[in-house]
Amino acid sequence: MHKNLLLLLLTLFFSISCLNAQTQLTDFASKTEDKSSSPGGFISYKNLIFFEATTEDAGREIWMNDESSAKPKLLKDIFPGEGSSIQYSFKQSAVVFKDKLFFIANNGENGNQIWSSDGTEQGTNQISNLSNLNFLKLTVAGNYIFFLVQEGELLQVWRSDGTASGTIMLQKDLPIWNTPTFEGEANNLFFFTFQPKGSNNSRVWRSNGSTTGTFPITEELDGNGANPNGSAAPTQYIEFKNELYFVVRSPVLFSYPTSVGIIKTDGSIENTVPIKAVHDATDLLNFADVLKVNDKLYFSFYDVDYFRLFIWESDGTEAGTKKIFDQSGDKYYGISNLSTDGKNLTFMGKSRGGETALLKLKLDTYQVEEIKEIATNLERPFIYTDYSLFQIKQVTANRFVFFTPSFPVQTWATDLTPANTLPLTNLKDVRREIVNFNQKIYFPAFSEDEGFELWQSELDFSNAHLLANINASKYGLDNAFTVLLNDKLFFTADDGVHGLELWVYNKVTAEKHLVKDIWAGSQSAEPRQLIVFNNLLYFVANTEEHGSQLWRSDGTAESTSKISSLNEISKFSYINQLLATPDKIYFSARVNDYYVLYGSDGTQTELIKTFKEVNYTSMKEIVAAGKLVYFTIEGGGEDLWRSDGTPNGTYKLKDLISINYLTAVEDKVYFVGKAENQKETELWYSDGTQTGTKQVKNIGKGYSSNPANLVSFQGQVVFTAYTTEYGREYWKSDGSAEGTILIADINPGTASSVLSSTDYTLFQGALYFSANDGSHGTELWKTDGTGTGTILIQDINEGATGSFPKNLVNNAERLYFRAYSPANGTEIWQTEGTSSSTRQVFDLNSGSAGSTPSNLTFSEQDLFFLAESNHSGRQLWLYNKGIITGLEDPIKSSALKLYPNPTSDYLYIEKGNSRFDTIKIINTKGQQLLTFKDSSGKLNVKSLEPGIYLLVGESKKEVIVRKFIKQ
Repeated sequence: MHKNLLLLLLTLFFSISCLNAQTQLTDFASKTEDKSSSPGGFISYKNLIFFEATTEDAGREIWMNDESSAKPKLLKDIFPGEGSSIQYSFKQSAVVFKDKLFFIANNGENGNQIWSSDGTEQGTNQISNLSNLNFLKLTVAGNYIFFLVQEGELLQVWRSDGTASGTIMLQKDLPIWNTPTFEGEANNLFFFTFQPKGSNNSRVWRSNGSTTGTFPITEELDGNGANPNGSAAPTQYIEFKNELYFVVRSPVLFSYPTSVGIIKTDGSIENTVPIKAVHDATDLLNFADVLKVNDKLYFSFYDVDYFRLFIWESDGTEAGTKKIFDQSGDKYYGISNLSTDGKNLTFMGKSRGGETALLKLKLDTYQVEEIKEIATNLERPFIYTDYSLFQIKQVTANRFVFFTPSFPVQTWATDLTPANTLPLTNLKDVRREIVNFNQKIYFPAFSEDEGFELWQSELDFSNAHLLANINASKYGLDNAFTVLLNDKLFFTADDGVHGLELWVYNKVTAEKHLVKDIWAGSQSAEPRQLIVFNNLLYFVANTEEHGSQLWRSDGTAESTSKISSLNEISKFSYINQLLATPDKIYFSARVNDYYVLYGSDGTQTELIKTFKEVNYTSMKEIVAAGKLVYFTIEGGGEDLWRSDGTPNGTYKLKDLISINYLTAVEDKVYFVGKAENQKETELWYSDGTQTGTKQVKNIGKGYSSNPANLVSFQGQVVFTAYTTEYGREYWKSDGSAEGTILIADINPGTASSVLSSTDYTLFQGALYFSANDGSHGTELWKTDGTGTGTILIQDINEGATGSFPKNLVNNAERLYFRAYSPANGTEIWQTEGTSSSTRQVFDLNSGSAGSTPSNLTFSEQDLFFLAESNHSGRQLWLYNKGIITGLEDPIKSSALKLYPNPTSDYLYIEKGNSRFDTIKIINTKGQQLLTFKDSSGKLNVKSLEPGIYLLVGESKKEVIVRKFIKQ
């Protein structure tokens, strides 16, 4: 290499060596412990424990552990990247069937579906492919898996033999209110209970896996009040001797007023019979439980009005059903579920002193023994759930643990003797789940360093220790708000000292500071709803003295103040829906028991409208279109209102059942609505008049198309809608029925190209969004509003699973977004609208974990974002695209581009028309470290130490230099 060239390269190096492509701006730690994986839902299968747990890079997924493993491992990242495949309860959906583990999971492409696993990653696969995705529980009965699907106010009954072709619907369009309150099995039949539409009672159904064998076995029955799903639901379902037992309230089956009683069924109508009445129907119960011990059932009931706990025993006959325990108190005492060692019932009840004690009821003599008083002066819970009651779990034949309803949870162990009923002081805040597996105890517990993680102990709880710190991520700027104002980026942060407060980063000075400790000390002001108006930042914050109020700031402590004219609002008011228009800020506040719409010029605030005369519960959405503001208010349905900022110009436009997705398009507002006299949820619009507020088009004939994801584009509204012909696809509308049309059937046929929310951005005249065409998974697309102009940008994650692009932003030159790839996880990508220009910008969190960036915000050539790193957790970062995209070489300019940059392994080159004899890698000392012949454009730089390097391409005609960073 020529000496003068080397000298120039070194000069260039020293001029850029102090620059970082992306810079971490904050290092906040709101908590000292790690973030916690919160393991739970333990299931034993094939001598392994399966459970759900959360990590920052994989979301909430299924993990597995056995004694031979050094630590638990992820079964499979079903929803690739940080998305969570387990969105409800793994344990509730998990069943073992035909020697496989079946469960409900979401891979991000198909919504909730049935999956099966043989315990390996390769053997974990999706089974069903249903368009109805809202089912949460699986039940094995006989030769089938059964489940229920609810679509609005209609219920479907399904069965599966564990294959896609064997997953079929048995019954559909069963009118329902609320949600099913029971799904279970007895006598190889599937039983379920729901409340028919228009009824305050429930019916119990059964199914044998055939259409004709799926029918109700009871008339409408009432509940006893103890079901958490409502007083209309029966309680205490249990399988006993191939029959299903449960408790109902029925003056038909039992004589009034003692008409709360036990009934049983073998699944036939004729053999669904009452056993015995056990309680006065005029007195609703608050909690109930049932337990099978040997050849008998035990039903417990609690009536808080009389502080009364009583237990009935039954052998399934009327003569063999009797009350064996009944106690009342003068004040509230803690209660629990029932448990047993085979000879005794154990439960929480009233102590001799009227407090809370662990009791033992001998089943041969019915004598009650107080084992130990556990708590005094407990507060009566508002509702009775697992978390407001004591909970007892059996660990071995004669050893139990129980958990207190206090926070943090206290864990006790007992062998049902006073001497050995002791608190486990070495365990802190165990999460009420515990499992005995291969003579070891597994449970989630809290530690000061690791948070809630998976622990293990011996059967007597000795040697309790952390088994694995599954989620070692740190607490940083989680769920932070960010807003740009000129050269200042405002953000919310908890530094571990001041609580959650408002901070600012100044681009000019490259400094950050706390704007003001609004709620002084460690308490949090919780700044939220940050908006910019008249060159100031406005937001809602809390203080001890004034409660929730409107504040403003220019980034200095002196300018940060509460809007003074809001002093008349109660400190318990709830301010929401801040909206900035060119001349006014609008917001709502709850004053006493009603809502008020306010307007403000930034200094003074005026009351626009009081909604005192109507029983409204909340203001839901607000948007500006033209010179008007539109908003929705909930309460006995949802109403659409408009306002011009004056009391007389503020009035109701339409009374509907539901309103969602208010979206401004020029001077009109579009939304998704359902009217009282219509069955379908469809697209509506309003021009600000009552006569001009109407449905645009009934897209779904005889069903709801349920439009969603509305956005303004080229004077029209673009949205997604579902039809039986095309699935859920992208549509557009000019406000007329004939002008409401499908843009493109991206996923051909009845399959959907979009299942949930999508991000949009306008870039160089096109609308960018994400979609799944059935072949490439959810990837980045763009449209000009026509079918032919709707195209895939790039298949970033090659294959049927997508990269799930989100957080789309642009600065007119390039579009930036986050996307997932198996090699690097979720990182920031960029595109100029073509496949060849679409590339990963950098690998911030090196390796497959990904940094899951969010809050992408442009300020000229700078891109601010939040991202996760292994050492700091989620923090604020700055990326200067002028640095990262390469060095403009003074020797020779070229279209040559390097990506990804930074890189951890391979460097890809787009050479344009350039051809090189050699490609050299030079370090900051001018040393030549690597040499390549002109290749296909992929260079292996794994061997380089982290740092800044120059790539030098040489030929007889030119020398081209580019800088890159090796991580």
